[in-house]
Amino acid sequence: VQARSRKQAPLVGRQAEFDQLARALDAACAGAPAGVEVAGPPGIGKTRLVEEFLHHAHQRDCRVLRGSCDSGLGAAPLQPFRQMMQSLGTAEMPARPHAFAAAFERLAAEQPLVLFIDDWQWADDASHQVLAGIQRQDGLRLLVVLTRRVVGSAAAQATAGFDAVTLAPLGQATAAEA
Repeated sequence: VQARSRKQAPLVGRQAEFDQLARALDAACAGAPAGVEVAGPPGIGKTRLVEEFLHHAHQRDCRVLRGSCDSGLGAAPLQPFRQMMQSLGTAEMPARPHAFAAAFERLAAEQPLVLFIDDWQWADDASHQVLAGIQRQDGLRLLVVLTRRVVGSAAAQATAGFDAVTLAPLGQATAAEA
């Protein structure tokens, strides 16, 4: 996997995980909606892996929308999905969770769609409802990629309906190469 800019070093030691994301994208582009959750402790490289993958998805002419969840008490309900809609320049924000799912369904009908949500462990209940609504859709060219922090010995149980990619620390030789 090549780095996408001079600011980032090449992605090292994560080829198997990248390939799993790429296979999920292939399935989604073929009309089988997919979901992948990348989990691991803070600083292990979840976002770096996904950034490289999103660059790959963009090169495949997929529309990529991003959002993130915030741990702060002031985080707005539906925050990651509102961020995605705002990035589209949508004048009117959907009022209910099911309306977000319908909007993403329309977008996926136009071209393959990748939704990326960082820090899913902090998602609010309404965001979980939107995700459940998205998962109920069939035949969409849609891939949802989540990142989730796993701290300490907490189990890396993936979100229901999502394939799990759990990142382990890089080996000493691979870390030195990175």
